[in-house]
Amino acid sequence: MTIKKTTEVKKPISDPKDGSITVNFEISAATIEAAYQAVVKEYVAKAEIKGFRKGKAPANLVEKTLKENEVLNHVLEHVIPYAYGQALNAKKYMPIIEPKITPISMAPLKSGKTDGKPWQFKAETAGRPELTIGDYKKYLSVALKAGKEKVEKAKSDVPKDPNWRLNIVLDTLLKNTKINVAPMLVDEETKSALSKLVNQLSSLNLALPDYLKSIKKTEDELLKEYRATAETNLKLEFIIAELVKELDPETTSDEIAQLKMGEGQKTYAKYLVQKRKTLDLLCEL
Repeated sequence: MTIKKTTEVKKPISDPKDGSITVNFEISAATIEAAYQAVVKEYVAKAEIKGFRKGKAPANLVEKTLKENEVLNHVLEHVIPYAYGQALNAKKYMPIIEPKITPISMAPLKSGKTDGKPWQFKAETAGRPELTIGDYKKYLSVALKAGKEKVEKAKSDVPKDPNWRLNIVLDTLLKNTKINVAPMLVDEETKSALSKLVNQLSSLNLALPDYLKSIKKTEDELLKEYRATAETNLKLEFIIAELVKELDPETTSDEIAQLKMGEGQKTYAKYLVQKRKTLDLLCEL
């Protein structure tokens, strides 16, 4: 069954400079009811009811065996992606993380019928933030010159950090770039980093409370630390991506091939090569 989907964006999408996106949209009752019939048809095709061959039982009998919440979830799976996509396309926004979608108003489905009113939803997500890097060549040159003088004045018996140029570049870009990252994006990055930590600890048969005790930190302190790191990493990634776009260093097929990434990841592999070259160029300013 082809579902005629109708979507209306009720309020303008808000997209502050940090990249946060919020959009309210609604889905017509006709679309909801059509999606319900499509879902029932899917269940009928798989239903095995005594006295009928598989997929041949009457729809009304199959409906009686269905769980309300399960059917509702399937209906939402039919209508939400299209409606959400239409809402974003209305303003040409491009989120980079999955949305959090919250129902605002949903009339109960009774035998596949609504009360005639549309279902309303709020979607929250995030895209790339606006940023102003400024005259990076000028302020990086000054910072690197000062850093070089400091390194040269250091005592000969003090080991030199081989990455001192890169560290200065990253710190100086962070200090001079105007950029704010959407809280939702920071949350996602923090959760991802913490999930990796938990998996690492699990592989070592170490529980998180024991790990926290060993490093003398509370869970809140660890979360705060990871969140700060996540925000810094995201800012740097957006800044560097912008500089890669501006400098657009040349790459060769051999350089990309050396990364040994899959055929479908060539674009990303090229970006990684360009990212390295961009950082090298910045370190030589």
